[in-house]
Amino acid sequence: MTNVSKDSTFVEDCRSAVERISASKHLRKSPRLRDFLCYVSDRALLGRPDEATEAQIGIHIFGRQPGYNSSEDSIVRVSARQLRQKLIAYYSDEGAADEIRIEIPKGSYLPDFQRRDPAAVHEIVVSRARARQRWVLSALILVVVVIAVSGLVLALLPSHPARQTTLVSILLGEGQPVRLIMSDAGLIPLDRLTGKKTLLDEYSRKSYYIPGPGQDGDEGKRRAITHLIRAPHVGMADLNFLVGVFRNNPENLDRILVSHSRELTAREAKSDNLWLLGGGGVIPWTSLFAGEFSLHIEMPEGDTGARSSGLNAPAASAMETAYAHVALLRLDGGKRHVMLLEGTTMPAKEAAGEFVTSARGLAEIRRGLRLGPSQPIPAFEAILKTYTVEAVPTRWEVDRIVRR
Repeated sequence: MTNVSKDSTFVEDCRSAVERISASKHLRKSPRLRDFLCYVSDRALLGRPDEATEAQIGIHIFGRQPGYNSSEDSIVRVSARQLRQKLIAYYSDEGAADEIRIEIPKGSYLPDFQRRDPAAVHEIVVSRARARQRWVLSALILVVVVIAVSGLVLALLPSHPARQTTLVSILLGEGQPVRLIMSDAGLIPLDRLTGKKTLLDEYSRKSYYIPGPGQDGDEGKRRAITHLIRAPHVGMADLNFLVGVFRNNPENLDRILVSHSRELTAREAKSDNLWLLGGGGVIPWTSLFAGEFSLHIEMPEGDTGARSSGLNAPAASAMETAYAHVALLRLDGGKRHVMLLEGTTMPAKEAAGEFVTSARGLAEIRRGLRLGPSQPIPAFEAILKTYTVEAVPTRWEVDRIVRR
């Protein structure tokens, strides 16, 4: 075994390595093997090899009585073999780039701690990064192919030129470019995993909280957080809305600029026409306009229903009820607009998309705001009550609509 008793820095590094392995997916669900590793590692780091014999391990880890016959009870030997296999699996996966490597040589229960060559560790990190880059490149190629195929499908689908019979067609007909912002669907699970709400300042600087190795005691959680940060996600309701807008407004496609929420800049948020496909939980940029809204929807913690304007949704049944919030802001003296679509559920947000892309939705806006057929659409807010069957929105109705 490597002599570690006189090197306090090395001892601490070794203890950290033991903690990382114990928290890894390879030992997380094997408490006895985890205790085995911690016990023999502690004896080694304290310089007490006589306390890491088969008999002592059987007594302290597996509850055997002092003086038990280890030649007839092979629990320690079998567990040691399993632990060696777990260590090999760990260093071929999560611990491939660890600086400290722990081995339990055959014929011994005392671990051997080795500090690996930094150059070799760096080469492993670079190799894994290159592999990840190849994966990302493949994913990007797939995305390009999907977009190309989607474009072909849209071209083949029968289009329905908008004649300013929907709110979307009216806004596009005003002649200015519109930046359609797709929601960052990964933010909700990210915030749950970290226990921290991602604020706009952090989000705009792409400064996310990532626990360090050994923090929170869960390496699997850390890997999930890292994945959510590196791979932006989009909700299906956003994609359905995008396809509907493109299909029904072919003459205005050049005015629609599609961006993911993470790609938006502060300058664009403060100067462009925006269509925000989600609230602050999935598009932190929405917080810039929070003071402009007078109506709100919320999902009570731990509730399967939804609330709107103080109204409680009925109990869940075959027909589920949820709420959506649609807002149109006229800013900078009417020179630009911001449209918000959000829902307490994904189907509710999809219903909000139907509201602004259908002739019926425009008719409800004009009726609720008491507008004539030719009057311009002012700033307004609406709460929709939506009805869903098996995650598919079947109908909606205007619960409340007000001028801004």
